[in-house]
Amino acid sequence: MCSSSQIAIETMTPAQQPAQRIGDFDTICEALDYAAQGTNGIRIYNAKGEVQEELSYKSLRELALYTGKKLLTLGLGRGDVVAIIADTCVEFFALFYGCQYAGLIPCPLPYTIYLGGKAAYTQRVNNLLKAADAKILWHPDGLKNLSEQFTEAMQIQAFSFSDLADLPATKETTPLQPHEAAYIQFSSGSTSEPKGIIISQRAISHNARGILRECICITPSDRAFSWLPLYHDMGLVGFSIAPLFAQTPVDYISPTLFARRPLLWLQLMSERRSTITYAPIFGYNLAALRHKPEDTKLDLSALKIAGIGGDMINAGQLQQFCTIFADSGFNSDSLTPSYGMAESTLLVSYRHGLKTDTIDKCKLEKDGVAVPCNHNNSHSLTFTFCGKSLKGHELFVGDAQSKPLPARHVGHIYLCGPSLMSGYCNQNATPHPPHDNSIYQDTGDMGYLCDGEIVITGRYKDMITVNGRNIWPQDIEHTLATLPGLSSNRAAAFSVNDDKSEAIIILIENNISSPAERKKLISAVQTTMTASHGTIIKAVLVPPRSLEYTSSGKLSRSKARELYINHYSNRYE
Repeated sequence: MCSSSQIAIETMTPAQQPAQRIGDFDTICEALDYAAQGTNGIRIYNAKGEVQEELSYKSLRELALYTGKKLLTLGLGRGDVVAIIADTCVEFFALFYGCQYAGLIPCPLPYTIYLGGKAAYTQRVNNLLKAADAKILWHPDGLKNLSEQFTEAMQIQAFSFSDLADLPATKETTPLQPHEAAYIQFSSGSTSEPKGIIISQRAISHNARGILRECICITPSDRAFSWLPLYHDMGLVGFSIAPLFAQTPVDYISPTLFARRPLLWLQLMSERRSTITYAPIFGYNLAALRHKPEDTKLDLSALKIAGIGGDMINAGQLQQFCTIFADSGFNSDSLTPSYGMAESTLLVSYRHGLKTDTIDKCKLEKDGVAVPCNHNNSHSLTFTFCGKSLKGHELFVGDAQSKPLPARHVGHIYLCGPSLMSGYCNQNATPHPPHDNSIYQDTGDMGYLCDGEIVITGRYKDMITVNGRNIWPQDIEHTLATLPGLSSNRAAAFSVNDDKSEAIIILIENNISSPAERKKLISAVQTTMTASHGTIIKAVLVPPRSLEYTSSGKLSRSKARELYINHYSNRYE
């Protein structure tokens, strides 16, 4: 494997760069072939804010071709799945794009030791390997001690990134073609029954084109910055594949580095004059919480796209971010609330600028209708508009039988268009015929349409129904955040069947040890919840870092429910 010291990004004046082509490629390899004619590329930064690794697109293409030849010496056949644990490093990019040139299907997997320790993590990886029918696994050198555990169930070979240097590069490669798959993406919620999503070359081409031309309005002077995990669609598509389709340079820090030093994200964007970034809402909130007045002066005025996606968008937290960083030149007009899903490659809809809708909570819960109200208190809810769908795609809101509903009526969100997946792995019947743009898919999300824009209210599987009312768990969690001293506490609300009825539970991470103080806090929470939501909610305090999150930063309420049932359902404070 080539080291970063052997590969450097060349310098070239804009006049020497080839003309920018925006998304008009049929395959990922075609996009990389063209990007390699220029000298833009990628840079990966360390905790000191220094360049740790860098690679021009020209060097990436050479490295990918070389890696593809090596992969084929392992006896892999065309279309075989190659699993890659996705660390933010040159080796991941070499393997992912090497598969494209070798006619293999890459499948990025999470690089996170989940709660429960190594055993839980290796079990999760084995579940993903099985679901994808992977033939081989590549992993960072730091996970060498887990190699055997990764492959026990599947009996496949596992290699560390450094092992690639020992393989000969003797096989000829034939790149993946427009009619073939591009990669396998696991949805962020994939856990015990993971769903591997097959994305075709055509789908990624359509979605990248829409992202670049419509949402970003990309130009030759743009520069992207990301800390998002490369095993998630927002990181992989939004900040590796899509920039490649426009020959756009990208700077990276790893997700773990962001978690430790969230302000490094903003500091490096200030230094690099970054124009494009995206993050889940928790990323903006964490950066705002860590900021101190004495922090080094930032200049965020170059940002033209500050995208938000991956989870429900809390407008209040975004407004707080805007207020805190206004003196740093952050322009609130750069906010780009977006709706996306792995089953549609990435982007479904977007809007430029923050627009909210405050509605009557009672009407929503009882009648499923978003009735506007002019007050913002415990009897109202505020949602964020996520814009209109990409050109060539169409979405509508309907009931469970896919019958369209009127505007402002909450229902299932249905989507069709050329960015939709080809199907799930290991399923004989796909949800729709590949490349048939006229068949709608139930996204699993709920929302309503207003003035032609989509407003997301939550996941159908998370919705709590009590006494004929539909209560969204994030509303309960947001209420908790309004209590003194609890604004930064992580919490998960969900329902369980208790004595033949549905009971609402909220788990709250907290490190209070005094029994008296714990009881006092629980009492305060329950009083507030009853007043705000008109129903009894059982509050349970759990240790810090008990709650699990998905790869996109979404709270895993199913895991929280499992934690409660297994460890807390019979406990009383």
